[in-house]
Amino acid sequence: MTITDTTEPRTGNEDFSVQRFALRVSVGSSIAVAFAAGAVALLFLLVKSQAIVLTVFGAIVIAEAVRPLVGRLSTRIPRAAAIAVVFVALLAAVALLWWVTLRELAPQFVAFGRAFPAYVSIVFHFLEHVRGELPAQVVSAASQSPNSPVGPVLNAVAGAGISVFSFIGTIALALLLAIFWLDASDPLRAFVLTMIRKESRNDADALFRDLGKQLGQYVVGTIVNGAIVGVASIASLMLLHAPYPVVLGLLQGLLVALPYVGTFIGVLAVGAAVFSEQGVVHAGIAIAVISLIATVEGSFIAPRVFKETLNLDPFSTTLAVAIGGTLFGTAGVILAVPAAALLQTLAVRVVAPAIRRAQQ
Repeated sequence: MTITDTTEPRTGNEDFSVQRFALRVSVGSSIAVAFAAGAVALLFLLVKSQAIVLTVFGAIVIAEAVRPLVGRLSTRIPRAAAIAVVFVALLAAVALLWWVTLRELAPQFVAFGRAFPAYVSIVFHFLEHVRGELPAQVVSAASQSPNSPVGPVLNAVAGAGISVFSFIGTIALALLLAIFWLDASDPLRAFVLTMIRKESRNDADALFRDLGKQLGQYVVGTIVNGAIVGVASIASLMLLHAPYPVVLGLLQGLLVALPYVGTFIGVLAVGAAVFSEQGVVHAGIAIAVISLIATVEGSFIAPRVFKETLNLDPFSTTLAVAIGGTLFGTAGVILAVPAAALLQTLAVRVVAPAIRRAQQ
């Protein structure tokens, strides 16, 4: 029996269309692979030189936060003088905050630090009594040195090899780099734009400015959110007659810089302190109030403050915080959100359009 081939022969145009489609897929895949390989290489470099990279990125974040102020002053005085005035004012504000507020609260912070290990021990003993499932060594470790000032915190800091002098030196270096970045970023952007095609320069310039605006708004928004949460928490804890209301309230405001993780830590700290001093009912009320404040901040206040500039969904934010904390510790957690926002913007406005153009 003879089998007849009933398929129609393909024309040259069809072969050419197939080849073009294959080429588009190949180019698009190559761009995606190149982007992924570049991201992996960049991540490797970040891990290997994390201290300097985090310092430089932190300096850029600080610089972009004060750039609007520098821009306004530059219309009246020379730019170098405007930069100097802004940073002198920034340092003066920090010094004033320390001498007027934190210096007076230092004894309360020390007292809370000394009492906190005992609070943790009481909570563990309560859970052991209720559930009978906690290992004895966990309770023993939590109850060690209840009178030592901020024992667990100091041990963690010492274990990380961080000293007060190195911390101050890092902050000073970051501020110095921020000053240099403000002075050098505009010429650097102009130089980079010369390497881009003329028809794309306006879009590239807008992208660079939007990236800087994102960083600046993140810092300002975090400070505003922290202030709102801190004031609301202090007032609520005072009304509830909770122990150390000012210390615990300020802690809630500071922990806003650690998305999700900070809220969890703050709620646990409040719960442990109030439970140890006032019992389980008062602790439940305090936890509910602090959780409500955090929910209102995350659902209503933060979107208005950030004005949706950092358009990150909860999954991306949580993943970024987890990766940043795993690779770089506390500094990685703090800087994870602005870094993720920048990467998302680059992916949406640069990488994705490039892949689409390659497949057309």
